[in-house]
Amino acid sequence: DVLPEGFVYVGDDSGVSPTGSGSAADPLVWEFTNLLPPGASLSFHLVVSATDALTATGRYTNTAAVAVEGGDWIPDNDTAQAGVTVYRIVPIATARAGSSGEVFAVEGTVIYTPGTYNALEWGIQDDSGGIAVYYSPAPSVSYGDRVRLVATRGVYQNQEQLASPVYFFANLGSGPEVPPRLYSTGAISTGTTEGWLVQVEGYVSGLGACTGNYYSFLLDDGSGLAYIFVDQDTGVNVCSMGITNTDYVQVVGFSTQFQNLYEIKP
Repeated sequence: DVLPEGFVYVGDDSGVSPTGSGSAADPLVWEFTNLLPPGASLSFHLVVSATDALTATGRYTNTAAVAVEGGDWIPDNDTAQAGVTVYRIVPIATARAGSSGEVFAVEGTVIYTPGTYNALEWGIQDDSGGIAVYYSPAPSVSYGDRVRLVATRGVYQNQEQLASPVYFFANLGSGPEVPPRLYSTGAISTGTTEGWLVQVEGYVSGLGACTGNYYSFLLDDGSGLAYIFVDQDTGVNVCSMGITNTDYVQVVGFSTQFQNLYEIKP
């Protein structure tokens, strides 16, 4: 067996120790000494691992061949194939810049959990950016958890998401929570902060009557207005906190887009 380039042999359950490394110059060879009666078969599972030599996402096929003493009367059935799709981990910014329907593998830290804005949405961030994640059922994650995800790039109301179909998810363990990135209020409406966990502060305006389940207002530190949308699922009641227009407040939240509006969701 000559393994596809970029793969290494891990083990198998044949009961026979192979020779060779799996390279073209040194193929893996299993020698079975027990004779098989006519019509009998032998099978085993081979485990290989992808290495960093694989630089691109793609489909890789392994072909194994069998040889018998004296030759085979039907040589066409002397090979078998098995394939696997390998997804390379890419920066979250690459997934954000991708197109809907593309599949991406990313790793990131959880910046908000399912139930924050709705039962299924959560978010992750790495050094390149952040993105919302939305699929059912939502996994059990906590702030600061490091996760690996292979999912399909989607969009909802102009908010980039990783969504179904989901091909892989793993919680790699807990870690420190991600600190918010500090921005001026005027930067939010440019869209350059989209995807990040951000912090802004400024003077409140545009806060309407304290009725209903949703609250929105504007915040300005002198650099321009930032739109703040407080989702009812957060349980945050701006009015019960005593916030009124002209107050100076600090807001931490997910910088995102809804339709044509750039906003922060605390």
